[in-house]
Amino acid sequence: MEHLQYALRDQNSDFYILQVDYTGAESERFYKNELLFESLKSRVSIPTTKQKLNDKSNASNVIPRPKHIRKCDLVLLMPIKKFPLSKEQQEFYVLITETCMGASESVRREALQRLQLDSSLQPMAPTLCTFISDAVKVNVVQKNFVLLVYLMRMVHALLGNSNLQLQSYVHLLISSVLSCCVANQLCAYSSAQNHWALREFAAIIMIDILKLFSNVDKSILPRVLRVYKNGLQSAVLPTIYGCAVGLSKLGGYIIFKFIIPQLRSIAICIETQLSKDDDDVDKQAAIFIRHRLLKMCAPILKTIHSAPDMVSEYIEHYGYLGPGLCDAVVLARIIDELSVT
Repeated sequence: MEHLQYALRDQNSDFYILQVDYTGAESERFYKNELLFESLKSRVSIPTTKQKLNDKSNASNVIPRPKHIRKCDLVLLMPIKKFPLSKEQQEFYVLITETCMGASESVRREALQRLQLDSSLQPMAPTLCTFISDAVKVNVVQKNFVLLVYLMRMVHALLGNSNLQLQSYVHLLISSVLSCCVANQLCAYSSAQNHWALREFAAIIMIDILKLFSNVDKSILPRVLRVYKNGLQSAVLPTIYGCAVGLSKLGGYIIFKFIIPQLRSIAICIETQLSKDDDDVDKQAAIFIRHRLLKMCAPILKTIHSAPDMVSEYIEHYGYLGPGLCDAVVLARIIDELSVT
């Protein structure tokens, strides 16, 4: 009725609507609308039909509106909906996390097998990845070596489940795995706990992540390489070992590109530790680093340097590691000749 009344007023026609005495909210709302219309009418002059025709005739004189200017519309954004887990899923989540972090190894194996094979874990995937990320942060600070091993086993089981879509949460797993690979200290008693094996295991898990998601997200590999490269330049020997192991898993080109240029600086770091008489953690780390570098770099240096291999040349290029690298390259050449014959 209001639209009809407005149209008749636009044509300068008088029309009186039969007012029905409604009792209730409808009559009050209608009365308020009438008052609002009258107030707007007094402020804004409503054009008549003649005025509209005159405006159309003068439209050619009006500067057209640029096409690249868009109208600003008000858009109502819906809030992000959170879909919480059901009661059964919450109970299963508590059970699976407590079992994986518990004391019983047989029950833990069953839980890890469930994580690797169960196809109904997709709703719990973000919760599980968040749990792993937070737990790794806490246990790295607290140097709880055993729990870090359990968490890496959970990551390995989740990556082995082909039914899960983890693309949206892989950044949580990457940070957790890199922390276990390159952290300064992962355990309270470095001489008694084999944190070197944990770093090796974390490097293997990182290779699995790159195989699964590097084609989907092209930024994962540069991010991992940047972390490893910065770790090689640090003065912390366990971090250098973890970065060297992680880079060695990526193939010969990565070794040639990132490790070979850093051999001389790494040799300076481990030389002072290898010359000490005390068998402390740093000397043990230097021994592991030297052994790993000789093993991974010999096949690459064999293609860079031509025979015969001179020790003085290797010392000039690689410093303290030169004699060991020269012997490793010579041994690699002998093995190649024996395999050919």
